[in-house]
Amino acid sequence: MSKRVMVAAAAACCLAASGFFVGGQLDFVAWQLAKATIPNVDGGPHGMLCTGDARCLKGLVTKVVDGDTIDLGAERVRFAMIDTPEAGEDGYGGAKEFTAKLCPRGSDAVVDEDDAQTHGSHGRMVGVVHCNGHNLNAELLDGGHAVLLERHCATSEFSGTDWAKRHGC
Repeated sequence: MSKRVMVAAAAACCLAASGFFVGGQLDFVAWQLAKATIPNVDGGPHGMLCTGDARCLKGLVTKVVDGDTIDLGAERVRFAMIDTPEAGEDGYGGAKEFTAKLCPRGSDAVVDEDDAQTHGSHGRMVGVVHCNGHNLNAELLDGGHAVLLERHCATSEFSGTDWAKRHGC
């Protein structure tokens, strides 16, 4: 067996074991996302930089979970300092659609993890999400799809941002 064939066979085996094959087909978006998610990058799309000392992740969006939560590769991300309606509440569909419109599956995104919440929330990373030139945290607030979680104004690294101040911090 040639070296090229052995490498191809090993790669196919690893991809299959990693769950990137769905119904015998390679889930290309999930594979690209896993491949592209890079911890601790120091920049993002459109020159946006992460601040603070916590993680900065770059990758492809694999799922819009709800208005204030996305999946970035294997990492579930909760948007810092904001809250959108939960399933079954008025405004849930509008908030989720708004997020999906600004940052659809397959989009490049950068997440700046909140220094004050590196422990996460229910297993999710908590941060500000930049996608397609938008700060999603700010856009959801400005669009009336989210409310500011004022209890984080005293601790979040993002409490001094224009968008947080504009909405009550």
